[in-house]
Amino acid sequence: MKKHDMDVKKIIRGALVLLVICLVSGFLLGAAYGVTNPIIEARELAEKVATYQAIFPEAADFREDDQLNEYVANYEEILAGSGFEAATINECLYAVDASGNILGYCMSITTTGSQDALTTGVCYGADGILVGISVLKNNETVGLGQRASEESFTSQFSNKDVDRFTVTKRGASSDAEIEAISGATITSNAVVLAVNAGMYFADYIIANS
Repeated sequence: MKKHDMDVKKIIRGALVLLVICLVSGFLLGAAYGVTNPIIEARELAEKVATYQAIFPEAADFREDDQLNEYVANYEEILAGSGFEAATINECLYAVDASGNILGYCMSITTTGSQDALTTGVCYGADGILVGISVLKNNETVGLGQRASEESFTSQFSNKDVDRFTVTKRGASSDAEIEAISGATITSNAVVLAVNAGMYFADYIIANS
């Protein structure tokens, strides 16, 4: 057998071995993802529901239905022309009592902060009045934008009946004004945008119920 033929066979054999290794590795990674991803999703959902429960303690449960899912799927169309189009409605759940009566709505809404995407959990009563908020994802600057997760900031939104919020740097003089975090106006505006978008979205749901 010629040396050239032997070299070709070695190359082919090596390529086949690498192909098998890649296939097996891909299968194992896929299997691991299939096992771990549902666990991660379940944990994230549990954490989110716990956050909604903290905002809306009167609720016994939080559930979705096809109508709400359809609204979420069409959120861009719903928010069109509202001035809140830069917000993303990730999900919307009914807040219900032990008998299944609807008490309100809880949403996960993403906006753009100064450093990264900022996700806010927002709950509204069945009448559209804001119950409260909690920042679910915050990768803003430590000591500045990350303070948006603190109660000193989020408590400004609790139990407010307003059409929309605005950010002020001069001290809030009405329920509709939110005092900006010092040095983190962009982050403050991102949270306010999420809340305003959620209120608009909740009003749409109520009007079409």
